[in-house]
Amino acid sequence: MATARESLCDKIRSDPFLVSAKLEDDLIDYTLHALDNDVAQSLKVLTNFANWHKENLGHPSARVSIVHVHAYYLAKLYVAIPTLVSRAGGYVGFRKLNAERMGGVPKQFAVFMVMFVFYRILLPAMQFKVMDILIVEKFRFINMRLTMYKALNDVVACIPVKKGNPFIFHNAEPVFVKSFTAVRKFVPDFDNNVFTKGDELFNYIDPAMTPVELGGTVTEEQLDADIEEFIIRQYAVEGLRYSPIDIKNINWKTYCPPGMDFVVRPESAISAKSIDYDAVDAELELQGFKERNGEE
Repeated sequence: MATARESLCDKIRSDPFLVSAKLEDDLIDYTLHALDNDVAQSLKVLTNFANWHKENLGHPSARVSIVHVHAYYLAKLYVAIPTLVSRAGGYVGFRKLNAERMGGVPKQFAVFMVMFVFYRILLPAMQFKVMDILIVEKFRFINMRLTMYKALNDVVACIPVKKGNPFIFHNAEPVFVKSFTAVRKFVPDFDNNVFTKGDELFNYIDPAMTPVELGGTVTEEQLDADIEEFIIRQYAVEGLRYSPIDIKNINWKTYCPPGMDFVVRPESAISAKSIDYDAVDAELELQGFKERNGEE
């Protein structure tokens, strides 16, 4: 009797599109492990993975690279480097406070960051989990229908998600907590959320792994140095030539990294689940929320 891996590889070999995607052995092993050897679900996720790269990078065999997220790391709009780990040993991602002040940054950056961390950090280390924690400091109310859920639902459809790892929202504004709680039932992938305040955060991450602005001991200078070291090392790992980027003069509304083509699609072709956005809107209306035009 064929093993789950043998069965999955047979299905991949019989699909010309997946053959063209040149799926790595580690990616196949990771997916099967994360999805408990479910061949059908693994095939679906790997197909989504290949489709995501075709849609965003032009070919199913293309892969997200440090060049796509270099500027995003420097801006510290989102911080996810191997030196930051949770108490459970998983990687941690911080959304920095200055993200509120930047404005105009394409939402696709966040999606590329999640894919980058999965493919370039977690997969090579064979860490059989996705990021444990997404720290969101003072997250404001957003347009649920058009931003966060669509973007994150798309990328979660493309990577093997091991259930049980929490998304943590730290010091979130009460209106965000209420609205998020009201609609998260429509997106099961994000139903394992924790809202923390103050020192509650340190139940999940050591202060020594946490930036000063979140109550930890990692200074801005330390964080800058760690990020720069990681970027330079990652270029070397990928066999690419490192070139510094001056983000001070970047117009985020028009900036597009090499190899990227930002296209806003009304509906994704790769989402694992179909979100009933009319139901989301109805729930928000029931809870007394209104969409705020222009506030994302």
